[in-house]
Amino acid sequence: MKPEIRADRAFKELQAIGAPVMHFGQGVYSAHTWFVISAENNQYQEYNATTGEWEGETVIWADYYGEFGSELPEVDPRIEKILDKHGLVYEWYDNGTITVYAN
Repeated sequence: MKPEIRADRAFKELQAIGAPVMHFGQGVYSAHTWFVISAENNQYQEYNATTGEWEGETVIWADYYGEFGSELPEVDPRIEKILDKHGLVYEWYDNGTITVYAN
């Protein structure tokens, strides 16, 4: 299957689970990049001062510093599973951006 079709399918699956994907199209950050994933759009619980409770869900899509011993995974396993399923790989562009390209 062509890389652009695999990338398009993965992009849509990641969107469906709420992952912060953006900039679809080859050559976004480099000649081989198909899209990027933001590591700056993680979700955290919010404190409700009225009830005194924490609300919402914490979802860490990507944590650049996770590799340095925090409890968080570097990249959410759901993202890795979808990319692997479509024969795509990722690498960090900078501490806030992951680039995705065909393997």
